[in-house]
Formats: sequence, structure tokens, C-alpha cells
Amino acid sequence: MGELARFNGIVIQMYPDDHNWPHFHVRYSGDRGRFDLYTMSFDKRTRIPISEQNDVIEWAKDYEKELWEQWERAEAGKPVERID
Repeated sequence: MGELARFNGIVIQMYPDDHNWPHFHVRYSGDRGRFDLYTMSFDKRTRIPISEQNDVIEWAKDYEKELWEQWERAEAGKPVERID
């Protein structure tokens, strides 16, 4: 599992060969969620508090280009790299 970033107790991860739609995984305080890169939003099963969801949304908008680059790496079976 590849960690892309960590901030404010939030962990952002992307997994190599994860064959779903373009997305990343988010963990916060025992809760989990998936973030869709096409829609730039969380899926409906996400249980992360809304304030932390908003933090992730803003972060993802700032790093959208880098997230797509890392998705392409993951789809190619390569390890993802941290986004600073």
C-alpha cells in the first residue's frame, strides 16, 4: 500500500493494481473512505467527518495533476510516490 500524503491526522493512500475507477483511499481516526478522482468527491459509503472530508477535497484540488500521475503509476503496477 502506498502512502501519498499525511496531514492533520488524515492518511491518503493509493494501491498498485487497484482496478476500480481512478480513486484514492483516505483514513482518519479509524474511519475510511474512497475519493473519486473523476468527480473530486467521496463515495457515499465514506464515514469520515465532513470537516476532514473538506480538508481532503481542498488538498486533492491543489494536487490533482500529481494524483493523476500517481494513479497512472499505480495502474502500471509501480509503487506510488509521496506528494509533498
